[in-house]
Amino acid sequence: MLAIADLLDAAGVSVRDQPAHVIGYGPVGEGVAAHLRALGVTVSVSEIDPVRALLATHDGYDVVRVEDGAVGALVVSATGWPGTVTPHLSRLAKAVAVAGGTPGEIAWNGALVPVVPQVDRDEDGTLILDRGGCINVTAAEGNPIEIMDLSFATQAGRGGRGCDHPSRHRPHRRVLRGHCPRRRHGGTHPRRRP
Repeated sequence: MLAIADLLDAAGVSVRDQPAHVIGYGPVGEGVAAHLRALGVTVSVSEIDPVRALLATHDGYDVVRVEDGAVGALVVSATGWPGTVTPHLSRLAKAVAVAGGTPGEIAWNGALVPVVPQVDRDEDGTLILDRGGCINVTAAEGNPIEIMDLSFATQAGRGGRGCDHPSRHRPHRRVLRGHCPRRRHGGTHPRRRP
């Protein structure tokens, strides 16, 4: 989300200058909405899954039709589905970005005119961030190399231990004793098991 804010700042638009509308409230959309809210933006959500829409409502977001939420807003597609942002939605929005990313997730109207690197304006005046690419990967740094190294090393090390000692690392249930908080039936306070 910070990459989107940085690109907007480079184009002379603060992320707080307009409301934001997040399309999709799966794990990516949930994170995008939370980060936008933390940056002081008024956020609305569109979601076709009724359970996810209820979760968005529970989390305090207005759940609206995508056409209503897109008007004058920073629209962030978090669906991972091609064709999510149509040229019509693009026309309604002030700026359009993709979090996650699938080729063809957004469409725009006419030719794009560069504003600053990785920010263009379409014929309707809508800012298109990174031509609809996955902002975190294409316009920002993605995950720091140290995090990726640690993750891969941990996975490789665990895989190596499993191969070296297969009898010791079979899948099985482990019992946690004495330090696992338990809840009383119907209660809300954890207690320790003796």
